[in-house]
Amino acid sequence: MRRTDPTARKKKVDPEVGPRIRVARELVGLNQQQLAEMVDGKLRGIQNNERGKTMPNARVIAALVAAGVNANWILSGRGPKLLAEAEAKEEGNRPIDPADAPAAVMGLQGDLGYDPGSAWTALLIAMLIERSITLHGARKVLEQLSAFRPAAAVTDAARDEAA
Repeated sequence: MRRTDPTARKKKVDPEVGPRIRVARELVGLNQQQLAEMVDGKLRGIQNNERGKTMPNARVIAALVAAGVNANWILSGRGPKLLAEAEAKEEGNRPIDPADAPAAVMGLQGDLGYDPGSAWTALLIAMLIERSITLHGARKVLEQLSAFRPAAAVTDAARDEAA
């Protein structure tokens, strides 16, 4: 007869990790058997992980990360699902060389169809040079400004007609 220590702690299983394991596996195009083979595990183990009966071991997480899934998303649900998305976001949040600030803002404005001669251009370039905003932040500012631009254009046209 097997005895268990009544004082031993039972491992907590996060019920949301299992479904994220399944989504992660499907995102990278693996079936349960393929993932089990990649980690030298058993199909039943992967099934138990996905059902939330057991927490995945480090080999399962490592295999999914090697396939391009963000481990932080698997374990916590935070951040982008794929590493490529996480790296792209990180790239936009890095400070840029002050000498590259004007070209970076002009590139963003071209992408978003925003007027490169606006006062916002000078402000964003200055903020990038002073490192008080990241390129990602500059993109967000321009996206917000672009959202208001069509309404302003209609207002200008109506004002011209009234004059």
